[in-house]
Amino acid sequence: MNGIETFLLQLNLSWFLSKLLPYLLFPVMGIIVGVLVVKYFSIRSKFKRIILFILFPVSSFGAYFAYSPIYQGDFSNNSTELMMDDVYTDIGENKLTVISIPNCPYCFGAMKKMLILKDRNPSLQIEFIVCSSDSLALKWYKENSKDRISVVLANEPKVLAKLADFAFPAYVIKEGNDKLIKWRNNDFGVRALDQVESILKKNN
Repeated sequence: MNGIETFLLQLNLSWFLSKLLPYLLFPVMGIIVGVLVVKYFSIRSKFKRIILFILFPVSSFGAYFAYSPIYQGDFSNNSTELMMDDVYTDIGENKLTVISIPNCPYCFGAMKKMLILKDRNPSLQIEFIVCSSDSLALKWYKENSKDRISVVLANEPKVLAKLADFAFPAYVIKEGNDKLIKWRNNDFGVRALDQVESILKKNN
């Protein structure tokens, strides 16, 4: 999540648009720069104009792409629906549960994203559940949650690890009494975040 995307999110654009718009706007800015250059230098050659009108948009897009590459899963929303089971006692209703483990760099990265989600939706409940029996495993999460996101140890760490398919972090919402919606980390892109906001706003 770069500064441009964060700024667009603060303008209350959707996660999808905040991710997509810069890739569209930078080529447009390149075209505008190309037009200004052509006019300023009074370039009359048709061939040179075409080259400039190709060069500036492509280089603008390339510069932004180098700054913020598109990774696999950035735009994804591949959720899995499961039937609620009595063994999932850790999963509460009307909240986004992030199943994590100690010393997990991808889980640490998820915390930054969840803080932005919380900033956009102060009433949304977000909880990190750490699959461990060691309370020291919570230290990093609690220090970086800024007291805005709940951080707890799992009551049933093996059950939650299995629910996450042993791939962390995993994101889970309990919708109603009989359904869980789950995302693996690679499936939890900007479209998934828009869906999460929609579900939790509807249920709160």
